[in-house]
Amino acid sequence: MLLYHGSNVVVEIPEIRVPNRNLDFVMGFYTTTNIEQAQSFSEIVCNRRGGKKVISLYEFDYENAVGTLGVKAFEKADSEWFDFVCEKRMGK
Repeated sequence: MLLYHGSNVVVEIPEIRVPNRNLDFVMGFYTTTNIEQAQSFSEIVCNRRGGKKVISLYEFDYENAVGTLGVKAFEKADSEWFDFVCEKRMGK
C-alpha cells in the first residue's frame, strides 16, 4: 500500500511526536492513500510556514502492520469513520 505525506519538508523516516498544537487525532503522523489530498495539505502547510511543497511517499505493509501496530483502517469515509473522527477531535 502506498501512503503519501504532504508537508514543506522531506520526511524520510516518519516519527510520532507530541504535538505543539491541536491536531485531528492528537499525536500521530498523518498520511493518506490519496495523492491529491497530500498535495492539498502540502500547499496549506507551505502557506502557513513557507518553504516549497513536498510529498513524501511510503510503502506500507498493511497486512503485517495490522497485528503489530493496532491499525484502525476505514474502507471509506462512512458514518463509522465520521464518528471516529468526531470522538478523537473531542479528545476521546
